[in-house]
Amino acid sequence: MICTLNICMNIIFWNGGVDWGVSRTIGPYKVAYWLRKHNYTTQVIDFIDFLPGPIVERMTRKFLTKDTKVLAISTTFLALKVHTHANGQKYWISEDNLNILKRIKQEYPDIKIVLGGYKSEKLAGLGIIDATVMSYTTASEEIFLEYMDHITKGSEPPESVECYWDPNKRPIYNKARNPVYNIEIDDFKWTKQDGILPGEPLPLDISRGCIFACRFCQYPHLGKKKLDYIRGMDFLKEEILYNYENFGTTSYYIIDDTFNDTETKMKAFYDMTQTLPFKITYSSYIRADLVHRFPDTAYYLKESGLYGAFFGLESLHDEASKTVGKAWSGKTAREFIPELYHNIWGHNVPIHTNFIVGITGETIESIDSTADWFIQNDLHSITFERLGLNGPDDGPVWSIKSEFDKNASKYGFTMLPSQPNSIFANWKNDNWTRDTAGYHADRLNKKLADHRKIVTWTIPNVMWYGTSRDDIENKRRNEYPHEFFKKANQEKIIKYCTIMLSM
Repeated sequence: MICTLNICMNIIFWNGGVDWGVSRTIGPYKVAYWLRKHNYTTQVIDFIDFLPGPIVERMTRKFLTKDTKVLAISTTFLALKVHTHANGQKYWISEDNLNILKRIKQEYPDIKIVLGGYKSEKLAGLGIIDATVMSYTTASEEIFLEYMDHITKGSEPPESVECYWDPNKRPIYNKARNPVYNIEIDDFKWTKQDGILPGEPLPLDISRGCIFACRFCQYPHLGKKKLDYIRGMDFLKEEILYNYENFGTTSYYIIDDTFNDTETKMKAFYDMTQTLPFKITYSSYIRADLVHRFPDTAYYLKESGLYGAFFGLESLHDEASKTVGKAWSGKTAREFIPELYHNIWGHNVPIHTNFIVGITGETIESIDSTADWFIQNDLHSITFERLGLNGPDDGPVWSIKSEFDKNASKYGFTMLPSQPNSIFANWKNDNWTRDTAGYHADRLNKKLADHRKIVTWTIPNVMWYGTSRDDIENKRRNEYPHEFFKKANQEKIIKYCTIMLSM
């Protein structure tokens, strides 16, 4: 099929972006690239949560014709908040954007509205969703391709289950019949039609899945084997060089579930970066226990460009850390994290530490002690978050059930009736309820407001906006002028819209 960019797109993707500096998420771009390789025309429209409804509609209609077969919505980072609509319903989508979908569906009744991503189930009951693509066992790229071949060529669809909680009983396509995607030889490239801005930090996809299975985790592809599903370093180098030559990009968000899952991978990545004609920087999810276990990886990480480590420590309490599946945190983190931050990395690699409030065995005194530990050791950044649970028999609030969800009572949790107008399940354990966990997480975050530096996931964008390393490493978060970042984010969105509307 031959089309010019402005004439037809077989598939239009909506993407929500995230609010750490209005940053892109890569999911729909990966699927779009794969579909283009198989002769479909695609267009991603990003940041829909940050744009006025008329702009979203104008950009969508720019690429919408009778040749458009699918309007797909990536839901994982769809909304900054749950929107309450005029009818009282709560959705992870704004009423303006929902009305755009309804108008498009009315004008183009044959178009398929397809959901993908983590929050797909929260858009049940809209009355206009035709299908969902969920990568439970195989990649979204290959599931979506089989779906497109099915609706355009009449071939066999991907494997599916029925969405029993949706009145329309839409199918959930969750497994490719003939898996062909292989991340090891993934040659993904961003394109000019993605509207990348000069020097923009970009997400970098290196591997799929996680070799761990933390008991609270509600994501798919857990427990993979070591060194499985890792992109070849030659393909990574080619993408990094391409981004530099075309967009001037040198900064990345590495989106692996656990970037440093093996020492072999870290050494290979370090070796690849040393062959680049320029230096890169990146933020990523890092397991602190693996840095401790394999000391050489601290060097590989720093020297390959790590400039923002996100550590999910969850708890420093001995019993609670065992319960959550991270016993190392309760035994060793108190001593090792300050040593890593101040001495091994010389105060030059910002570290964010993340903790969960509500784990069985943890106490109020214990989480207060964790907050004091952070202050006393002058660490970089910290957040406390309430534990999210859903019982095995609850309605389908999330796509994947964690070990805690499936065996709540085994880990000391009692599931309670849901609260009115709540989209989350209700629970309690020995020392916590869902509400008290939320209250104390908020209390500690407020207490620490004067001590935290900028969160590591925001660093690539903050540097892009012109903030110095000295400020990032030493300034408290509340010292940054709010209006500066608000203006920078707005300017980014305006520039993006200008590019997209000029295509």
